[in-house]
Amino acid sequence: MKKVILAALGLLLMAGAVFAQAPDTAYVGLFADVDRLTWSAYHIDPPMTDFMMYIYWLPSVDGFQGSEFKVSYPANVLKGLVTTNSRIVVSLGSLSTGISVVLAEGDCQPPGVWIETHHQECTLLSITPSIIEIVAHPTVGYYQVAICDENFSIRPVKKFTNLCLNSACATATESKTWGAIKSLF
Repeated sequence: MKKVILAALGLLLMAGAVFAQAPDTAYVGLFADVDRLTWSAYHIDPPMTDFMMYIYWLPSVDGFQGSEFKVSYPANVLKGLVTTNSRIVVSLGSLSTGISVVLAEGDCQPPGVWIETHHQECTLLSITPSIIEIVAHPTVGYYQVAICDENFSIRPVKKFTNLCLNSACATATESKTWGAIKSLF
């Protein structure tokens, strides 16, 4: 009996190590809370409701050194104050027109550890269902990340979540492997 329990414990420990691996591709998500548990916001108090939008990146096995992207806002959202992560030393552009950000040289976000690059105060003006989403940076035609190598090589990104307003929103807006999804937790 002891051998069976020890074997089961060993399998659980090995499975935990496998599940904790970083994904092969970086992910980006918009969330309504700092804990990345909510990706929907609702109009509650007429005439308007304030909410926060958080932009998080999950680095791939190559780490995270910077990103280029744009945020698309619907007409029923007023954009407010943007706060940028203090680790970002270069920031060109704005969220709504296209932005490029870079961490300090040698400051690489490790694989598989979420990093918040920005959060923004927003105001929802109506009960109309809408979506805030990460879209392609207009200059480069993609949303992408720079990885932690000497060349700051560029890699594609998969969208994890949009921020849905006045409606429920699901994850997996792009196809993912089961292993990639498990590695997020």
